[in-house]
Amino acid sequence: MLSQGSTLMVISDKPGNWDQYPYSCWGMKNIRRKMEDRSSVFPTLAAILPNKKDVVAEDGLFAVFDGHNGSECASYASVHFPTCFVEVEDFKHKKMEEIMTEAFAKLTKRLDVRIENEFQINYKSGSTALCAHISNHKKLCIGWCGDSTAAMMYSTSVELLNKSHVPDDPEEAKRVEDSGGFLLVVNGELRVDGILNITRSLGDISAGSAISSIPSVLTRDLDGTEYLLILGSDGLYDAFDGDSIFSYVKKFVQKNSPKEYRELSRKASDEGSHDNITAICVFLRPVEDLWTLFSSTK
Repeated sequence: MLSQGSTLMVISDKPGNWDQYPYSCWGMKNIRRKMEDRSSVFPTLAAILPNKKDVVAEDGLFAVFDGHNGSECASYASVHFPTCFVEVEDFKHKKMEEIMTEAFAKLTKRLDVRIENEFQINYKSGSTALCAHISNHKKLCIGWCGDSTAAMMYSTSVELLNKSHVPDDPEEAKRVEDSGGFLLVVNGELRVDGILNITRSLGDISAGSAISSIPSVLTRDLDGTEYLLILGSDGLYDAFDGDSIFSYVKKFVQKNSPKEYRELSRKASDEGSHDNITAICVFLRPVEDLWTLFSSTK
């Protein structure tokens, strides 16, 4: 049984490649009234397409969805994005960035239909999206809308991989204004139409074309020097930057055994801000390698 936010997906048999990308995943409401973050974790896409496991077994998919104005959009996205992803036509023969972009488009189309059929003008929910596709331990593709952040941990540092879609970014501000939206300072913070502090998201139909659901996408080759891929909602990065993530992971390893690796995200959440916090830590090397790395540095 696999948890996706508050939704459970039943998997009859654990796929053989399930443990190829060990992970730690945790979310917490914090002091907020409701928990609106959701996540999806598939260490192998064979869990979604068991009849095509020979094709997708070495592909993993991990995603964080940070909802706002309700959890409806994030909940829907966490359940449907993995399906949209594997349903991209000619999946294994397309470039990773093409698959990611098409998956976002499929999800947006499904969400639009659902809103029209079930909610119409009463739908106010939206969500950021941060999705990572890992293929055969050799390639990584990240697609995102909004201000959730991906980071990569190496032996001596942590690199933040993506740039948030926020009104402070001149390119994003221009796109909003070119789309007919406007930017307004509210309590010292730029907001789209005076409401949202992000410029791209899923849902948010009340903002019209000013808020885009078209993701930014990056790809990179993996060469074996990467230890951890860390996906986090903005609540995590209210408390951590690259240097503090590295220090936190190092201290965690030195205080805990490799058997406790699944606690890595939970304890990071304990250090966070007042916002909802979700963190996924994906091990790109054997778990023990991280402990070996820090075993001689007390």
